[in-house]
Amino acid sequence: MFKLALTTCPDLPTAHQLAEILVESNLAACVNIIPSIVSIYKWQGKMEQSQETQLIIKTVERNVAKIESILVEHHPYDVPEYIVLNFDTGSKSYLEWLEQNTSEM
Repeated sequence: MFKLALTTCPDLPTAHQLAEILVESNLAACVNIIPSIVSIYKWQGKMEQSQETQLIIKTVERNVAKIESILVEHHPYDVPEYIVLNFDTGSKSYLEWLEQNTSEM
């Protein structure tokens, strides 16, 4: 099963660092970085608003737990967002490429 994983970062340098770790280690075939989003949320009982950077991580089922471990280790947030969505439909050539680029070295 193929996966799209989402996380937010406080800034572009953090986003680039995490994306590079995930791609270099073959945990993600590709990570899209959306440089500026506004997030509105409650944190410790207070309404907050932050400029953040969104990561869209393309991966496979076997890497989901490893990606979460990387986020826990390297992410600056106390509670980093980590949402994983399933997909199994896409162009055959893209899905083959995704599989090839998430296989162990």
